[in-house]
Amino acid sequence: MRKFEDKEAIRERVPISMAFVGPTGSGKTGSALEVAHGFQDVLGGDIGVMDTEARRSLAYAGAPMFSDPSRNFKFRFMDFKAPFGPKDYEAACEHFIKKGIKHILVDSASHMWEGTGGVLQMHQAECERLQKAWHCGAEKANFPAWNAAKTAQTNFINYMKQQGINFFFCFRAKEKMKMIKVDEKVKPVQIGWQPIGGEDLLFEMSLACLLRPECDGQPIWNKKEELGVKALHAEFRPIFKDNPRLSIEVGRKLAEWAKGGEVVENGVKGQPDAAVSKDHLTNATKAIQGTTFHEDVTTIEGQLGANRHEITDEDWVVLTNLIKARKEVLV
Repeated sequence: MRKFEDKEAIRERVPISMAFVGPTGSGKTGSALEVAHGFQDVLGGDIGVMDTEARRSLAYAGAPMFSDPSRNFKFRFMDFKAPFGPKDYEAACEHFIKKGIKHILVDSASHMWEGTGGVLQMHQAECERLQKAWHCGAEKANFPAWNAAKTAQTNFINYMKQQGINFFFCFRAKEKMKMIKVDEKVKPVQIGWQPIGGEDLLFEMSLACLLRPECDGQPIWNKKEELGVKALHAEFRPIFKDNPRLSIEVGRKLAEWAKGGEVVENGVKGQPDAAVSKDHLTNATKAIQGTTFHEDVTTIEGQLGANRHEITDEDWVVLTNLIKARKEVLV
């Protein structure tokens, strides 16, 4: 039988993957570069930019940073041309990783989806191949034709997750409408800015923000109907509670979190954020009340212990009393 090992769970250094979603001119590249430089300040290592946008990122090379004009942008540059298949993105990442790059900015990830050789073209080519092989129409071949293209994108995602470095993905966006039934009639309804890219890749992001036109780097985090991805995680809310402009300082705070330990706010370790603590209290209370075995309560207790630094003393007393009472009931 296969053997496994376990150890006490401790917050350790974890890589971050962050998505910057917005239309042309929304400031995705500049904002991503600012955040990446903040990571570099805290964690060290060089920044590498994979540019699929006709070398547009070079406009920032050596230019003053927006949030700190005394500093200039500095990064390694790659002129990434077609084809833009998932395997090509993996090869480009591998090039940077072999050179010791610790922070990769992908500008843009949308080409993997809709660019030359990207997922949509892979699907179309496979659909045509299946139609000829099966002597059938596009309707029958359409669904199975997604298998190869989606598998290729999944392989890239798995590759990315195993590298242990930080990724910053820029996604193009466009305004879309959705047909919704209202008063027995189907009407077009604006659903806002939608990212151009497979939802599987976006789902893997640690956090994702929307940058609207002329937003000056001011992100929108919790507009799920627009982003189409999960809202800002509780662990990041203390950093963005005042919704700061994306900057090198925001990058530093995210990097401090990625290092492990407490969330750093204003450069120093502070008290647990009340909103994050309440999230733990609410979720744990529901979980504890739903337990049917003593062992389940013990498991939840251990999970809470690992997140003790995110829970206020007041909420911790409530939780410990609840755990104690539940254990007594289940004895």
